[in-house]
Amino acid sequence: MSRRERGKLGGPFGYAIPSLNEVEGRMLVARVVATVSLQRLLKHHDGKGKAALLAAFRRTIERKVKYANFTEADTVAATKYAQGLFAEALALANGNGSVDNR
Repeated sequence: MSRRERGKLGGPFGYAIPSLNEVEGRMLVARVVATVSLQRLLKHHDGKGKAALLAAFRRTIERKVKYANFTEADTVAATKYAQGLFAEALALANGNGSVDNR
């Protein structure tokens, strides 16, 4: 993010590093959008379709993580985060309520 863009977001002008709360807020919004979107997408598939869709997402995440040259620990963390997100979206799509996998 450029300093000019950062100045528009409410932090100290020219301060290019977002606060931890700002980062956490963005992550929360991204998780909510991803979960709700995936939930609505999964509602339109049967059991096999859900499994195939989640498998495609997993393959794409694995490929992106490999391309980004993550460390092994970061790869494991990203995979666990994705699995939690998928489990929550699947539970919501199946009508099982919210599952908090933070």
